[in-house]
Amino acid sequence: MKKSLILALMLIGFTSVTSQILLIRELLVIFSGNELCLGVIIANWLVLVALGSYFLGRRADKVTRGIETFALFQILISFILPLIIYASRIIRNMLGICPGEAIGLFPVFYTSFLILSPLCLILGAQFAFGCKIYSLNFNKTAISIGRVYVYETIGAVAAGPIFTYLLVHYFHSLEIAFGVGIINLVSATILLRYTQRKFFKFKISPLRALVIVLFFLNLSFLLFGGVKGLHQRSINSQWRGYKVKDYQNSLYGNLVVIEKEEQISFCVNGVPISSVPVPDIVFLEELAHFSLLSHPLPQKVLLIGGGIGGLLDEILKHPIDQISYVEMDPLLIKIAQKHLPPSYQYGLNNPKVRVEYIDGRFFLMNSEESYDLIILNLPSPSTLQLNRFYTVEFFKMVRKRLNQSGIFVLGVPASQVYMAQEMRTLNRCIYESMGEVFPSLRVIPAEASNFFLASSTPGGIDLNPLLLSRRLEERGLKSRLINKYYLEYILAREEKMVSTIKETDSEVKINRDFHPIGTYYNLVLWNSLFYPSLKGIFGFLRHLRLWWFIVLLGVLILIFIIWRGLTRRLTRISIPVVILTTGLAGMIFNLALIFAFQVLYGYVYQKIGLMIASFMLGLAGGAMVMNYYLPRMGKDLLKYKNLHGFRGIFAACRSLLIARKSRDPNTGMVPRYFLGRIELIFVLYSLLVPFVLLIYAANPFMLLTTGIVLFILIGITGFLVGLEFPLANKIYLKGTSRIGRTAGTLYFFDLVGASIGAIGASTLLIPILGILKVSFLVVGLKLASLVLLKVVPRE
Repeated sequence: MKKSLILALMLIGFTSVTSQILLIRELLVIFSGNELCLGVIIANWLVLVALGSYFLGRRADKVTRGIETFALFQILISFILPLIIYASRIIRNMLGICPGEAIGLFPVFYTSFLILSPLCLILGAQFAFGCKIYSLNFNKTAISIGRVYVYETIGAVAAGPIFTYLLVHYFHSLEIAFGVGIINLVSATILLRYTQRKFFKFKISPLRALVIVLFFLNLSFLLFGGVKGLHQRSINSQWRGYKVKDYQNSLYGNLVVIEKEEQISFCVNGVPISSVPVPDIVFLEELAHFSLLSHPLPQKVLLIGGGIGGLLDEILKHPIDQISYVEMDPLLIKIAQKHLPPSYQYGLNNPKVRVEYIDGRFFLMNSEESYDLIILNLPSPSTLQLNRFYTVEFFKMVRKRLNQSGIFVLGVPASQVYMAQEMRTLNRCIYESMGEVFPSLRVIPAEASNFFLASSTPGGIDLNPLLLSRRLEERGLKSRLINKYYLEYILAREEKMVSTIKETDSEVKINRDFHPIGTYYNLVLWNSLFYPSLKGIFGFLRHLRLWWFIVLLGVLILIFIIWRGLTRRLTRISIPVVILTTGLAGMIFNLALIFAFQVLYGYVYQKIGLMIASFMLGLAGGAMVMNYYLPRMGKDLLKYKNLHGFRGIFAACRSLLIARKSRDPNTGMVPRYFLGRIELIFVLYSLLVPFVLLIYAANPFMLLTTGIVLFILIGITGFLVGLEFPLANKIYLKGTSRIGRTAGTLYFFDLVGASIGAIGASTLLIPILGILKVSFLVVGLKLASLVLLKVVPRE
């Protein structure tokens, strides 16, 4: 029984993480999302799991058939997971939204909330029911919650690498969903062996008989083509009106090739990136020819992103000796070579073109070559991952790889008719960030973009229309758009465009690696297109200051202290608040350290997965350590309460190692004391993180450690979070038998804190305040929860 239950509890974490990755990928295809969309999806997931834990999990103490109920949840998961993946693919048609069309924030919120609700509520309830079942079967109280927490985390740790290195390479989403459902049915069958209810004279319970029937139905559906047919129907519905020629998932996203009226389009995560045989001629020719005509003799070119669909062909019209084309996703090139007409594969197959399957920043950091021209052809900084290519630090990398007369070119969304305040702000942010690095900076106001040209040589960019026209003739370029009249028309608008960019209503910050304000400016621009009425709110948020939060926390603590003198109802509030701030702090540091790794080492998907695994391993390790010490905490440790600093911590830990089990294991006094000590350690750790990051970024020797320090930091974050959860449950339980209610309540607060961190850190706090100030915000949060822990009375 015990091994079967432990495997079932581990399956909660495995199912949760695998389902989360699947559904986030599917929903991002629907929403063509930015950082805010991703934050909303993750926040909805965490909040819904929290609600399931709080409202459904609280019923665990009243349910008499715990194992049957847990098995029923597993049966429902086997139905619901494939169903909601199918629903996520057809939801666009239900909303009347065309493929490739952008969606506003509110539809993203309510659509993802409705789609995720059935599965997340069950996953949340499973944790509380699992705690209750474990407690009933193995005569454990508070420690049962900590052990279930560990088992669930171990399952989550296993899910990450299994999905990354196995599932995503060989199976599509519905196959994975049915596979996870079958595993849940197997687990349910094993658990139901231990129930006593039989079906008439047969030695099998009716629920177990149902599970066995469903297992064989799902297995036959998976093995004999039913899932493949369902998959094909769902993607045809998702891309209604188009013929789907190819549909694949890579490590980096969803890749689709669609065709309509002989026009072939390539889409990444639902966003069209290229079309043939009628591509975006204006953009391709403007980017390629404006860039190359600005250089007197471009021989070596580095292109970062966006090479398929004609751009390489346009670049090769110039007298180029070598093109290094950096593309992170090799599957994108493979699909392009499979579906592009032969006339559009000239660039990819040309011997002058060398394709590098690597992150652009990582390539620049490790390359020793220099170039006459570097072209950045990536989307605007809509995510923290993309923003890394628009920062001062990235521009410094580019400058080191340019020849003496080399030129760097990138494009930013613009309009030649009218530029709204939000668009001017984004353009000015990138323009002034480039100006921090390059002494020579020019602007070419093209049709739908501003091309910023930068050189490390003062006055090194000559955009005289006559000179560019002469180069156009000398190189014998055949262009459908670019000619001497078009050059004169476009370049005559440069001075006016520069003046327009600088006409902003307020101060514009410089975009930096650890202060990615460009992501927020892009988010404000995106919001202005859908919800102009919210301009005031986003305009206010851009002025956020760290001291605002510190003052707010101080006021809240003061209110609690005053309320303490008026009522005794706050007796139990401190523990949930501590757990909420811990969930919030853990998510903030998790996101911040992963982002810091991307900034310093480039976006290496497998290592990002290992960082998440490090956090989860730390989480499991912290919970296991606390589970070991929980039975030893008793009144015999109270004498160490008056010792302070490292002496007190050392003495208490020494006592934990040698103490016998407490005669009063349910007392909350000593556990509460140690929870305060852990909070204090969290405060000190939060103070340490920003200084480590500063030293790490400034010291080239530290960068040679390949991120080991960052892996250690994220593991410590998980360890501290894992330490607190079992201990907090022991305190909150306080001698009662309401295991399900206690586990559900504190799990709820943990996930609510994490959801606030998920949407707040990635979209507001990190972009507006920067990573370093966000670390100090965590210091304030944990200090506030520590004060609350001390001032709120104990029962």
